[in-house]
Amino acid sequence: MNSIITPQWKARSEAYAAIRREVSSRYADERKTASAWRRLALWFKIEHEVRKEMKRRFPPQALYTTRLV
Repeated sequence: MNSIITPQWKARSEAYAAIRREVSSRYADERKTASAWRRLALWFKIEHEVRKEMKRRFPPQALYTTRLV
């Protein structure tokens, strides 16, 4: 039975999780002592860095081929 989850989507989601862990670990100590507003600002900063890295690894204009089995 074929999956509706494409290999590209799976690769992107795995890469996103790995990048998110890496970036989050850089700010772990700062988040422990931060106020609620600062944690929110850190969340936005982390998401910005993750999106930037995802665009670098998976450019929006790139073409991906799928192999249907």
